[in-house]
Amino acid sequence: MIEEAEERGDGWHLHTCFMTNKDAPFVAQLLASHPNNVCAYFANGEENRRLNIPCFMSQLEHDAHIYTCGPTPMMRAVRGTGAELPSEVLHFECFGSTKDSNETAFEVQLNSSGKVIPIAANKTILQALQDADIQISSESGICGTCRTGYIAGDVDHRDYVLNLDQREKCLMACVARSKGRIVLDL
Repeated sequence: MIEEAEERGDGWHLHTCFMTNKDAPFVAQLLASHPNNVCAYFANGEENRRLNIPCFMSQLEHDAHIYTCGPTPMMRAVRGTGAELPSEVLHFECFGSTKDSNETAFEVQLNSSGKVIPIAANKTILQALQDADIQISSESGICGTCRTGYIAGDVDHRDYVLNLDQREKCLMACVARSKGRIVLDL
């Protein structure tokens, strides 16, 4: 990504966060080769220097894009701090799921047929649709393949794929939940 940005002549900065310096592969090389573009933050150890997300984001240029990958609390902080930014400038990549142990049952309704499918507390929308012979693929809320349109309902979005505008019309069937009924555009 760095090489591509430099080939295009795009400006870039990398802010990378780790628990300790020992957990930071390649940071010394990045700092040496790009001293004006790389900043490393360490939560623990003698380096104890954490990234202040609100402060960092308040100093960005107006046309900056933010690419975020990391633990769920950090991704939530970036999404929350960037809530006023145009949704197309925030980009997220996650390597885990956002499942909660206190799930509740709810329903989805297929708009085309009116069929109601119950979603058990221990199932996802995706699993329930597949059980009903409606095929959608995916399992983790990070790849985007189970993106499904919806028409009505209070959706609890748990993905890191959809931006705020997209969330008004789409959900990720592998991780989205609700406290009531969602009408799917299926």
